[in-house]
Amino acid sequence: MGFFNDISQNMHGERLERGFNDTLIQLDQLSTEERSQVLIDFTYNRNDLLYKKFLNMTSKGRLDLGTHLQKEAKKKYDYDIAGSCTLWLTGAWLESIVRSDYPAALEVQRKLNILANKMQKVIDQM
Repeated sequence: MGFFNDISQNMHGERLERGFNDTLIQLDQLSTEERSQVLIDFTYNRNDLLYKKFLNMTSKGRLDLGTHLQKEAKKKYDYDIAGSCTLWLTGAWLESIVRSDYPAALEVQRKLNILANKMQKVIDQM
């Protein structure tokens, strides 16, 4: 049972990594203003979760909310690409924390944290 569980978890990490790369491609298609707003909104969402709600959530709660946000992002994609990207990044960040035992998920988490930390510096200068 452990072997199949490991394969399943690795698949989730790889899915997160593919989704992250796809989202970066989608961000490149947005205007500079829209792209900036997506990254600002993601940073605010991440900070809100990290500093206000994160500690009060179980791992299951983080995973459930993360996957829910990613599903909602898919529903919005056709009529709100920017909003879709924001939701997906936030959901992927939450899910990647729960799945951080797996290299691909940990790499997505690392990249999202770097992105948010860089954006926070920009926000602080605004």
